Amino acid sequence: MRKLALLLLLTLLFPLCSATIYINELMPNPIDDCLDCTEWVELYNDGNEDVDVGNYALNDSTDHYIYIKLASTDSNTIIKANDFLVIYNFSYGFKLRNSEDTIRLFDKDESEIDSVSYSNFNTKASYDKTWSRRPDGGEFWEKIEPTRGESNGEEDPPEEDNNVEETTTNNDETADNNEQASDSTNQDEEGPKEEQVIEEPEEEEEQKITGKTVYVSTQKKSLTKPLLLLLLGLLVVVVVLQMQLVSNK
Repeated sequence: MRKLALLLLLTLLFPLCSATIYINELMPNPIDDCLDCTEWVELYNDGNEDVDVGNYALNDSTDHYIYIKLASTDSNTIIKANDFLVIYNFSYGFKLRNSEDTIRLFDKDESEIDSVSYSNFNTKASYDKTWSRRPDGGEFWEKIEPTRGESNGEEDPPEEDNNVEETTTNNDETADNNEQASDSTNQDEEGPKEEQVIEEPEEEEEQKITGKTVYVSTQKKSLTKPLLLLLLGLLVVVVVLQMQLVSNK
């Protein structure tokens, strides 16, 4: 009975240890002045175990497939834990289109495990840039300098545009000075007048302009399923132990 309970517990807890493979970075429009400058796709293993992605497949928006083999990678088809693998030797019509494309990743069982869409890589500003997850395996995508086979780094914090605030402050000060000078001139010419209460306009809330657009991935990590599996496994162990205690009496 103990062996049965242990087997059930290991079966239920196995998904908690499994790794997730992500499409982590794409190079649709590389430079063309060297022999090794080609399009490439980087995969990322966010788990604690090595994963062999041999016979995994990539698919583009025109339904062309490329199966990941030894000849299509930098070294081999095994992605170590928290490491990267670059696929660059494309064939069978598969390619990354500069205008727009959707790339999907399938495992050995032909189940789709990740996908990403992008566009506007045919502009001058997008030349030799990559479409990358930040942080690695995260939910946000950004156009950055290539980090082939390495970490994409953390997501950049939004930059505040202080020019708007400074311009508004300077304009307000100039208007106040002009108004005070005008009031002094009028008082000198017309004599004393009743004091007027000038209501100062309420300051507008500071508007932060980031000037950057980020995209959210459709693949999100969830802890609900692993927690439910863990609780179910513990419940099975408790029931089996109680049954064993009853049978010993």
